[in-house]
Amino acid sequence: MKKEDGSNIKVDDQCDFVVLEFSKENRKIIVSHTKVWQEAKKDDASEKSSKKTDKKKTKSPKVVQEKMEKATLGDIEALANLKSDIESEEKKKSEKAKKQDETSKED
Repeated sequence: MKKEDGSNIKVDDQCDFVVLEFSKENRKIIVSHTKVWQEAKKDDASEKSSKKTDKKKTKSPKVVQEKMEKATLGDIEALANLKSDIESEEKKKSEKAKKQDETSKED
């Protein structure tokens, strides 16, 4: 996995990820770390072209960063909820399996 500057991601590095696909039924989450900086490059390119055409429509970096943080926090909350749901389902399944084992041992 590579960072925007081309170096590799190391242990304990913190990186931003974008959720590409989230399927609760299939228990599947697809995330991408390269989409974050690729989208930033696209935004920069589009900002450069928009600056040439209209200087009045510029976005401050704070506004863009706030929007990214809100999306990231929402994604984290959704992932935490999914994790707790999966764990509770696994506990229920293990309890059922234990009960079935106990009933089969009694017979």
